[in-house]
Amino acid sequence: MTTTACDTEQCQTTKKASQSEHKYDKYFMTNIVALAVTLAIDVPVIIYSSVMCALQGMFILNGIFGAVSFLCTIILCLVEIGQKKSLKTSKLLLVSTIIQVTLLLFSIAVGINTIVFYSSKLSYGPLAFIHEDKTRIHWGSNSKSNTVLNSVNLDYSEETVSRYHSVVVDNNQEFSYQIMGKSKKYDYSLPPAINKFVVLTDIHSNNRYLSNMAADYDFCVLCGDYSNSGKYGEFQQSFVGMPQRPILAVVGNHDFRGDYHQFLQRPVNFYQKVRDLGFFYLWVQEGDDAAAFQFLNDNAHLATNDKHVFIVVHHPIYSTGEFGADIQISQQMEQFIDSHPQLKFRAVFSGHDHQFSAFKRNQQYFFVTGAGGGRIDKMTSKSYAEERQWPEKELHGPLAVLNDECYGYEYHIDSWMQFTRTEVNFYTDKIVYQVRNLKNNNILASYEQQF
Repeated sequence: MTTTACDTEQCQTTKKASQSEHKYDKYFMTNIVALAVTLAIDVPVIIYSSVMCALQGMFILNGIFGAVSFLCTIILCLVEIGQKKSLKTSKLLLVSTIIQVTLLLFSIAVGINTIVFYSSKLSYGPLAFIHEDKTRIHWGSNSKSNTVLNSVNLDYSEETVSRYHSVVVDNNQEFSYQIMGKSKKYDYSLPPAINKFVVLTDIHSNNRYLSNMAADYDFCVLCGDYSNSGKYGEFQQSFVGMPQRPILAVVGNHDFRGDYHQFLQRPVNFYQKVRDLGFFYLWVQEGDDAAAFQFLNDNAHLATNDKHVFIVVHHPIYSTGEFGADIQISQQMEQFIDSHPQLKFRAVFSGHDHQFSAFKRNQQYFFVTGAGGGRIDKMTSKSYAEERQWPEKELHGPLAVLNDECYGYEYHIDSWMQFTRTEVNFYTDKIVYQVRNLKNNNILASYEQQF
């Protein structure tokens, strides 16, 4: 009797063995490829993560995950080599393959996370904000990454990722630091004696003058309106390319339209001491000034021992610009200064109106520090009310008080429709305020204040 192919039990056994061998070969080749790729990813991840962990306390999880994946890969490799024959007839190889492919995918994810962080670049900053007796370092990255800062007395890292980063350093004197795990070092310093600070305002997301500004000052005072609608990207755009100098900043009315606190991280009213200088930062606006003056009266004693005291607001106390002065706010400020003769008030800095103006009442100066990037208000236009119009692009000397909106005009010294910054220079027996045109870098005027 003739038998057909594989009708016998022996033939069936041989066929099953051949199929098993083929399946084994498929799984084994898949494993070999997965092993090779996983090891190729895990080894550099482990090395990089170990170095970063040792030096900067970051990538701890990346290193752990990479090490676990690497060890599992080695174990699976040894099992497959040592148990090759028995694996042909068991399900262990299938389980091994599933585990190995899972490890491969996981290793790829960890590798991508490492590469993304390593390739992240600054989109702006770092900015160093003077923050009480500390310093807040703030920066943006072009992609989401860990918040990492390292200095002599601080190693800070967060595993959460973001495009916006802030770290408070318990030091406002002098230190070097690195951010984002990069090798470039940034230096922060505030000299023992302040020689010069500058005042800027109303950048409105236009950094064309700020980014080209000479870094010839000790720190910068900002009077608000860094954005147009309060969006975070607008804050960011204002500070791209800004010189690496400490910053003091007050909020403006445009900043209030968005999440300004995420950027500034200070209350709207606060006092800040910088060496022997005292600064009161206030939020005063029509119908919203009670809290500011309450804060001033409650905290005036903080500046008792300050050699020089300054007040920084966004809305002007006196102004020849579009919005003018609010007589109620102006009179409250006058009353506060007059009722605290023991405090060495030198000047009030403001913005809001987009031109420069200087006023002097008694011994104090009042500056509208001019637009730092936002469009200049064309006060020669007849679209403004008569009392707000300028006959020329500049004004000089006392002006006529036509109505309450012209309050303080008798104290007027100069006004220009220019992009400017105000420079405050300290000497042994005087302060010299200089108004610099940001377009051509020329000095428009200088004002001396003896003390």
